[in-house]
Amino acid sequence: MAIRKSKINIDTEERFDFDNMMNDIENEVEEQQAEDGLVNRVPELKQLSEDIPHLNWSLPFSSISVQKPN
Repeated sequence: MAIRKSKINIDTEERFDFDNMMNDIENEVEEQQAEDGLVNRVPELKQLSEDIPHLNWSLPFSSISVQKPN
């Protein structure tokens, strides 16, 4: 009976270790997916950063043209 009890404890410890490893893997996968998402958006973000100064320049003129017909 004592042997069986120690076997249960080993199984519990192995399960705990397995759960910890799986949690680590899941966290690494989520982190990698987040990094991949950022890397994939770099060209888009670069284009946006180039477009912002043009938008700031043209926005006042577009609002003036909207107000002119009044």
